[in-house]
Amino acid sequence: MKIVLSLLIPMLLVSFCAYGAEIPQEYSLSYRVVDTGVATFYDNTSAISSPESNEEFFGQDAQYQINSPSYTDNGDGTITDNVTGLMWQKVMGEKLSYNSVFKKAKSIELAGYNDWRVPSIKELYSLIQFTGKVSAQKAIDPFIDTKYFNQPLGNMSLGEREIDAQTWSATEYVGRTMKNDETVFGVNFVDGRIKGYPKYNPRTHEPNKMYFRFVRGNKDLFAIKSEIDALYENYTDENAEKIGELQITFEEMNGWNADSDAAALPAALAYVKEWVAG
Repeated sequence: MKIVLSLLIPMLLVSFCAYGAEIPQEYSLSYRVVDTGVATFYDNTSAISSPESNEEFFGQDAQYQINSPSYTDNGDGTITDNVTGLMWQKVMGEKLSYNSVFKKAKSIELAGYNDWRVPSIKELYSLIQFTGKVSAQKAIDPFIDTKYFNQPLGNMSLGEREIDAQTWSATEYVGRTMKNDETVFGVNFVDGRIKGYPKYNPRTHEPNKMYFRFVRGNKDLFAIKSEIDALYENYTDENAEKIGELQITFEEMNGWNADSDAAALPAALAYVKEWVAG
């Protein structure tokens, strides 16, 4: 039961908007969450037509289309995400080590901009589309919109698998993993995974090399949001005052507002409760 709720509640909070309910201010989001892109309905075994509210399998992801993925090809090697406002590299470079990627970001100039950076895991994950398909180690449909972004596969001539196409984020693990490995979050847009990848190859101890896709824009907004999150983790009266000041600044900077794209939290929770109980 707990497992089901922990998986469903976040998805419903992101997706519930079909009824046009107004979300209470205390539950509103301060950033836009990109939709999954899923538009197909399923029963236990196969695809089905859209179920009605009184039918089985009603309430699944495809029922709620909000903040649908939307991109603009700027014709200069960059792609703008029309939901998040972020600008991305269209073409990925060759695989590099984690440290080398940051050096590359400092030196690159693309489309007249030189403020490119390695994306956070939150930024990188905003590009993933859950319509992708993979069969074991073989790629079928990438988990990113290839009409706008190129997505290379692993180099099989070098002994790699097709799914060896992971992408670095700038977000490091706080602790260590496996055999005390320094680990970084990444996204694999070929097999749809988001997980931690070691900075160094556990067998050879050489720097691990992965793909990268630089991003720019909204840097100040993300910095403010991160500071707010950090202050909430150590909540005090003094921090409460600082949080209020930051939230005003965030609003003045036209921070992402998802109020119109979310539904009431109580409604979402009530639906989950009814669905699980049924």
